[in-house]
Amino acid sequence: MVLNLTQKKIAVIVGVTGQDGAYLCGDLLNLGYEVYGVARKLTAQNSWRLSQLGHLKNPKLNLVELDITHPSQVSSLIESI
Repeated sequence: MVLNLTQKKIAVIVGVTGQDGAYLCGDLLNLGYEVYGVARKLTAQNSWRLSQLGHLKNPKLNLVELDITHPSQVSSLIESI
């Protein structure tokens, strides 16, 4: 009997457009994670770090705009993942 013990690796990064979040995003993408990057507002102006590091082209990066102070939005994100 062969068991497939591999699981899909998923990470949620709150503050993905900030310096630490952008670098963490890159590290996790390189490790094969599917990354959900959360930001209050997603604009070209505040996502320049992700663009500069080349992460925006990665199909495993899913950007999500939401306010983490609203529990229903956070719950919806987790349910959708």
